[in-house]
Amino acid sequence: MRAGILAKCRQIFGRAFCSLPDRWMGSWGRANHLSPVSPVSFSKKPLAAMCAGTAVVIALIVSAEASAKECPPGHAANEQDDWKWIANNARRNADWYVVDHGVPEVAPAIGDVSVVYQGGGEYEGQYLVIVKQEGQAGIVFMMLRPRFDFCADVSSLDDARPDLFEVVVAKFNGRKF
Repeated sequence: MRAGILAKCRQIFGRAFCSLPDRWMGSWGRANHLSPVSPVSFSKKPLAAMCAGTAVVIALIVSAEASAKECPPGHAANEQDDWKWIANNARRNADWYVVDHGVPEVAPAIGDVSVVYQGGGEYEGQYLVIVKQEGQAGIVFMMLRPRFDFCADVSSLDDARPDLFEVVVAKFNGRKF
């Protein structure tokens, strides 16, 4: 894992260190490069910023690699017998969300529920539950993030709990609400 992190850091920062003054100072820096002020005096701040940035990127890569594993076959919540109760909870959470946000006419009470594993993007390494309903008024699309271990046994979950999911995207006919 450490070798993977170092490779990613080299990939990200390798080119940045080669052209640090141009990237940091831009065209103003090149025009000012001929002035009596030494460019060496500018090099300390970008280097400190790059080191701090490196630490942040390393932390993000480590957390992404730690959480980027899919459940073993048969262990994901949607592959278990009691998933139907958790899927109903996802629909209820979606319903509560639309009512709380003032658009109860689009409540997806009977919407289709599906699960996706995010291989990239904002929710990389996480399972997301999609609730989608198509009706005469339009299409309701909602994405919910589970607040429980998606690889654990779901039979022990209380499917009446309102905090099993967090709505992260809610759209009606492509417009957020």
